[in-house]
Amino acid sequence: MSKPGNTGIARLSGRAKDIGSALVFVSLVLLGLVWAIVALNRFCPNVF
Repeated sequence: MSKPGNTGIARLSGRAKDIGSALVFVSLVLLGLVWAIVALNRFCPNVF
């Protein structure tokens, strides 16, 4: 059980972890998109 005074801090730290995880996910999706675009340009130069 958590202490009564720490509920706000625990809620904020949980939210910070969720936001951090979301940012990591978005960055990995963008990395995949960049790799896909580079690969298409390399192997199919007339696409883009």
